[in-house]
Amino acid sequence: DIHSTLSVTKSIFLDNKSNQYAGAIAARFLCAIHIDNCSFVNNRANEQIGGILAYMNSTLSVTHSEFRNNTGGQSDGAVGVSKFSSAAINYSWFYNNTASKVAGGIKVEIHSLLIAHNCKFRGNNGGLIGGAIYAFNYSRANISNCSFENNKARQAAGGVGIGTKTALFVSNSEFKNNNGGVQAGAIAAKGNCTTVVNNCQFLHNTASILAGGILNAKYSTVIVNNSALSNNNGGQFGGAILVIE
Repeated sequence: DIHSTLSVTKSIFLDNKSNQYAGAIAARFLCAIHIDNCSFVNNRANEQIGGILAYMNSTLSVTHSEFRNNTGGQSDGAVGVSKFSSAAINYSWFYNNTASKVAGGIKVEIHSLLIAHNCKFRGNNGGLIGGAIYAFNYSRANISNCSFENNKARQAAGGVGIGTKTALFVSNSEFKNNNGGVQAGAIAAKGNCTTVVNNCQFLHNTASILAGGILNAKYSTVIVNNSALSNNNGGQFGGAILVIE
């Protein structure tokens, strides 16, 4: 708890379980977690966060690690970052993590920050929204040199979703074969959000009704620079990008 630090290297977290939150590790109230060269496999929480939770002004740093087959119950299949906390995740892999409602890989909420660099997100299932990542409630996500492939959600945002005055900055990244269910195969931004996309590729992403690639809705702003959007399928509206109310 308060003002504590945990450092873990070259370790594996396998088949751990929590009845409520954080199947593997939880940090609460001004704490710090440092993870290097570790594996988190088949960990589970019945409510939220299958792997690691950083909560209430806590910090998380992860390098050269993998999160595979973790289950977060309702949300946060692998990692949760909540209430003025931050996570810096570098050179790490998120494979086949699941949640029933929100964020198969990482959830970021309530004035929190995610920095993801050189990470791979594959086969994650976010349930209703956010196959790989979902950030909302005045948060920010900076994503660079990452790949998102074969992630899915049933209602929106097969790759990354943001909501409620959240900012997303994506650069030098690829979104391929993600499925957003009803809307937004790759990225969904709703609710006074800002999304900036630079030097990215969007290939073969799908949604059944709206926006195969990027959905911009509810007073949000999306800026796309020097990017390629090819062979995406938006169902009824917006094969690559859809802008709506």
